[in-house]
Amino acid sequence: MVFKKGLSGNPAGRRPGTGNKVTTLTKDQITEFLTAQWPTFRHDFNSMEPHARIQHFIKLLSFVIPQPKQTDLNIDIARLSDEQLDELVDKILQ
Repeated sequence: MVFKKGLSGNPAGRRPGTGNKVTTLTKDQITEFLTAQWPTFRHDFNSMEPHARIQHFIKLLSFVIPQPKQTDLNIDIARLSDEQLDELVDKILQ
């Protein structure tokens, strides 16, 4: 079926959270590679000097522990209602 330019067969687009097929394939290939190379990686890691091992360990943690998101705490107090100000004070005092 031929579609008109700029229109697809699914006007709503892809569903949220639907992965890109290429990305999924690449992730699978990387996972397979890392799994196969894990014994070599572990041996190399254990043979490193302690300071280098710690540096690499910290770098690997960033893939396991989520990084905190930066939040903007600039609040224009003049634009808040009395109720919003009361809520803010209550949250601060908790």
